[in-house]
Amino acid sequence: MRSKVLNDITKICFNYDCSVKRCVLHKGLLDEIDRYLKKNKFWTKLEYPIKFETIRRKDREKIERSGFIDLVGISNKLKVAIELDTGAHSKFKSIEKLLQSKFDILIAIVGGRESDDKILSSNLKRIRSVQNLNFKTVNLIILKNRFDKNVY
Repeated sequence: MRSKVLNDITKICFNYDCSVKRCVLHKGLLDEIDRYLKKNKFWTKLEYPIKFETIRRKDREKIERSGFIDLVGISNKLKVAIELDTGAHSKFKSIEKLLQSKFDILIAIVGGRESDDKILSSNLKRIRSVQNLNFKTVNLIILKNRFDKNVY
C-alpha cells in the first residue's frame, strides 16, 4: 500500500497544471491530494501543527520552533506527511519538519524549473544536509521537471 499511495500522489502531482500562480498551485494541488487521501480512507488535516528543532542559518544556533506541515493523512496502516514549496527548492524548515515528524511516508514537493538540471542536485544536497543521522527517506517530487526521487 505504501508504494501505491506514493505512486498515486506522484501521478496527481505530474498531472496537475503547474503553470498557474504559486498560491493557486499550492492550494489546488494540496486540495487534490487531500481528496485522493480521503477517498482512500485517510483522515486528513491541512496545516498540521508541529514543534521542531531548527538551526538558525545566520548564527547556526539551534532553536525550537512551532510550525505546520502542509498536509497529513492518517489511515490505520499509514501516516503521510507532505510539504509543498512552489519555488525551485525545498525550504530547510520544510525538510526539518518532515524529518522530525512521526510519519511513515515523507513527501517534499517543489516547483522546480523546467530546464535546470541543477535543481535535483541542489534539493538533494539540502535534504541530505538536514538529514544528518536521521535515517528516514524523503520522497522528492519536482513538478516542472516531472521527476521524483527517494532521498535516503
